[in-house]
Formats: sequence, structure tokens, C-alpha cells
Amino acid sequence: MISLCIGMLFAACSGKPLEQTEPAVSAAESTEASFSWESPVESETDQQLPNMLYARDKLFVSTGRKAILTCGTADGNITSVTAPNQEPSENGQANFGSVGADYVSAAEHAMAVEIDGIYILFLTPGWTEYQGQYFSKEELSPDTLTWLDNYYSLSKEEQLAISYIPAELIRQEEPPLVTETK
Repeated sequence: MISLCIGMLFAACSGKPLEQTEPAVSAAESTEASFSWESPVESETDQQLPNMLYARDKLFVSTGRKAILTCGTADGNITSVTAPNQEPSENGQANFGSVGADYVSAAEHAMAVEIDGIYILFLTPGWTEYQGQYFSKEELSPDTLTWLDNYYSLSKEEQLAISYIPAELIRQEEPPLVTETK
């Protein structure tokens, strides 16, 4: 276990990707599949697309990761389902699942969709997430995006052993207000 932690520390600090025995989904791939986002909304392809939901006039794409929710009240539910190879184009429409499945807004660019009793995180293209915080990929450095790719390829136990987190991802807490007392 100690050697695993040391190996992960060196891999994280060296910037080299960790060796993987299984293919991992990168942070970029989790929200941007092998199709073009410039394609028409009503496009159909021969290949199955990632799970998608259209809600609040936006397209949300599954990350495949469990969502961190701060509220459990459903904002809506899936009202219609398209073919798995078609992008949804109407509010409440998905290309997976079943009619009636709940979804919850997690943030402006994030949605949590209930799949088999578990809420899965969906993001709008161009956005990523780290521990319940949402970031535009344009605002993060390439090194941080690579770090996120490596991080999400690790098991939960390996993620807990990480000793380095890019500064861009560290939550900036507001200092407490100091009031004078007389």
C-alpha cells in the first residue's frame, strides 16, 4: 500500500500519466465523445452516443460518475426518449433510460440524473467537475486537465491517497468577517 501511494505521488508530480490496466475515460472524453459538437442537434449517427439529457434549453452529457448533490428535490423528469444514436433536442428528452426518471440541477452547467437508483453527473460540453466544484475547461490549464484525466482513472482508494491537487482546483474560501466589539 505504501509503495502504491509513493508511486502515485511520483506519477502525479512528474506529470506522466499512470499506467492503466483498463482504458479510462478522460475528463475531455467524458463530456466530448467521438462525434462533433457542431453537428446538427437532430443528428443521427450509426454509433451509440454517450447518455445525454436536454433540459433548461441545454444539452448535458454523462460523465459516468456519481453526482454530489446538495439538494434532493427533482427539478424535472425525462418526458421522452430518443434513439441511443440521436442527440436529444427538446427539454425533458434523453437518449437513454425511461420516461419518468428524475433529474436534479446540480449547478448551472451540471445536472444529476437518476439511473438505477443512483444519481449520475451530467455536464454541458466544455465543463468539468472536481469534488462538487464546476469549472469551464477554458479556465483551466492543460496540466490541470491532464491531472483530472489521471485522477478520474484512479479507484476511490487511490484518489484518497493523492497528496497533490492543482491550485486551480482548490476551493477558495472567503475569510471570515471580523467585526469590532466595544
